[in-house]
Amino acid sequence: AFYEKNNRFYKEREMVHIKQIVIRLPKKATEEQIAEADAKVKTVQAELRESPFEEVATKHSEDLSKQQGGDMDPITRGRYLKAVEDVAFSMKPNDISKPIKTQVGYHIIKLVEKSGERMKSYEEVKEQIAETLANRNFYSAKRKLTDDLKKNAKVERLIAVADPKDTPRSPKPAAKPAAKAPEAKPATTGAAK
Repeated sequence: AFYEKNNRFYKEREMVHIKQIVIRLPKKATEEQIAEADAKVKTVQAELRESPFEEVATKHSEDLSKQQGGDMDPITRGRYLKAVEDVAFSMKPNDISKPIKTQVGYHIIKLVEKSGERMKSYEEVKEQIAETLANRNFYSAKRKLTDDLKKNAKVERLIAVADPKDTPRSPKPAAKPAAKAPEAKPATTGAAK
């Protein structure tokens, strides 16, 4: 019953697992920087014809994924650069894309795996459901016990507690008097009489 009523929590969104090679390009790139990035892209494309994607990514990529051969965590729609997502979600596994221009620069991606939206089976989530129900029962019992204790407890005060309204407030410090200007000395002229 719980699974059916809460199945929205057990839905996996469509996702892709990609590897990428990034050639960075500044937002306001000069013609020289654009030509340099284009040359790097052509070099990468040529090497991809001869070498595994992971080796080329490690050698040429200009982002952190280069340390993992371009490997990225799985991506769901709306979680990465839209232009890259659009291409990735339209590819087949092991396909390598043409260069994709984004605000970061150029991306060349390889689709590792793609999975469609799906509902996890009860078997996949039954332990998670059991844990959720156990937590719910624990907190419900804890709340009931606390409420019962508050309702039925006899509280006896052995020390008088002052009402905060009756406690004197500390007076505000008196304002410091303004500093006096130094007194002017009478001017003396020439010889004393």
